Parts: sequence; structure tokens; C-alpha cells
Amino acid sequence: MKLFEPGKIGNLNIKNRIAMAPMGLGRIAEPDGRWGDKVLEYYAARAKGETGLIITGLAPVERMLEPMWATHLDLRNPVHLEGLSKIAEAVHFFGAKIFIQLTAGFGRVVRNAGKSQPISASDVPCFFLPQVKARELTTQEVEGIITAFGIAARNARDAGIDGVELHGHEGYLLDQFQTALWNKRQDKYGGNLAGRLKFPLDAIAEIKKEAGRDFPVIYRYGIEHHLDGGRLVPESLEIAVLLEKSGADALHVDAGCYETSYYPHPSTYQPPAFMVDMASAVKKVVGIPVISVGKLWYPELAEKTLQDGDADFIALGRGLL
Repeated sequence: MKLFEPGKIGNLNIKNRIAMAPMGLGRIAEPDGRWGDKVLEYYAARAKGETGLIITGLAPVERMLEPMWATHLDLRNPVHLEGLSKIAEAVHFFGAKIFIQLTAGFGRVVRNAGKSQPISASDVPCFFLPQVKARELTTQEVEGIITAFGIAARNARDAGIDGVELHGHEGYLLDQFQTALWNKRQDKYGGNLAGRLKFPLDAIAEIKKEAGRDFPVIYRYGIEHHLDGGRLVPESLEIAVLLEKSGADALHVDAGCYETSYYPHPSTYQPPAFMVDMASAVKKVVGIPVISVGKLWYPELAEKTLQDGDADFIALGRGLL
């Protein structure tokens, strides 16, 4: 079966084509955000079960602009990095590879802003509290987050992590920048597609500078928001080409956003393999590996997706739980 053939992302060899999709860790993480023994056992169990690539739940690259990150993994804290190193060692013991998903932040989709005003690409209404407007990040603040991506990736690499996935989907902060619906900026990070994509592309460049050109970067994004004013497929294919040219080593193709959460978090009403056509469209315009996701936990459908050339890897979320 092609599902169990080895594959590559960048220069990294992966023993099969099965990836664990990123999912929130919830209460198995420690109260201060550290990933301790429970998280180690959780990821090690999937590696032992022959998952070739583990993509972890998200970790923020900076902690000042959204204080809620105080309860998430801190990639600048030596104690947190020590725990991460143990997880990488456990996953490697079973022959799997592990990527950590890095996020710039929630932005307008933050659930609990606390005492601070939510942030975004522009002054736009928040999703959960539409009466509250997020404030537009300054150019200098965006540049600071880009620097933080490089530091986070370098620290993750030094802890034994094999690569990173950038969280550019579902209407989170990176997606708010790359989407005209939410990005009304007048500086270098707004305007046309090149300007709106500058934030994530600069983040990839910073990661490659700090963690090494051979340190693999997956970029995950949705190719259609299924939302009035949201991104459509033609622009998303342009984005795929630009991501490849800018150094992304693989693309993880999703769809939807918080307003259309039944795409990134499919319910029982979505048919199996319902996003394969999206991965297939991206695969036609790039030469780097494409990861497909979305109710693909049926082995015959996952195998067919690979055999038909619609994707190079299959990401499973709830199917691995």
C-alpha cells in the first residue's frame, strides 16, 4: 500500500504517509502550559501505533500581545523546552517524526480577551464578541512576531523537533492578514495579495534563517473560506505557488474558518474525504508535497487519494483518537 511507503518533506525522511493532524491538547497539558508526561504518553502512543508524522497542537511564538498565552507552551522557557525534548525523544524511539505547529495568535477569533483589546490585521469586529473591535497591529508589532517565529523554530529544533507547521488557516491571525476580508492595512503588510501574504512569507524566511535552510516548514491554510468576502480557490492557488517559491516544504490543505467551522471541524453531515478535491487542486500547481485532511480515516479512501495522485500525505485527527 502506498499509505505505508516512505515519503519526504524537504530533506526529512518519513517512514509512511500517515500524519497526525494538529489538535488542541486541552487539559492533558499542565496548568502553566507545559507539555508533561500526559502529553508525552499521548503523542508516543500515536507514534507507537505507526503514525509516521506527528503534528502537535499549536504553540504561540510570542506571549505579550495576547496574554491568554500564559496557559500555553512557552518556546522560550527552558523548563518547557526540556519537556518538549523528552516528547521528541519518545516519538523518535518509535521511528516517527514530530513537527510543532506554530501560531501567530488568535486575533479576532480570540475567545477571552481578558483586559486587553484583541488584535488583528485591521480594526475589524471580533467573532465571538462582534460589539468589540480588534485593534490593528502596528508594523513594528508584526515585525516582532516575525522575529519570534525564528526564535521559536530555532528553540524547537534545538529541543529535537524535526520541523514546524505554520498555522495559517481557519481565520486565525496569519489568515486574517492574508485575507482581504479582514486585512484593510495601508502598510507593507496589506493591499494586494503580495502585501497580504508578506507576513507569513517573512515568517518562513525568518524560520529558515534561524533554524536552517534544511529545517522543514509545512504551511497549513484553507483554500476556500465558504464565506461571503472570504478567500476563493483561484487566489488560494496563487498563494500555493508563492509559498513554494518562498521556501515552504509542504502544504497542508484545509478549508473554512470560524464562521464556517463545519469545514475545519467536520461534523457527521460532511461526507468522507470531502476535502480531497481541494488538495488535488493545490497539487496541480506546486511540486512540493501536499497533505490532505478531512474524514480520511477510512483506509481505502486514504489509499485511493494517494494512488490517484491527489495528495502525498494523509492527515488524520479524530481518526487517531
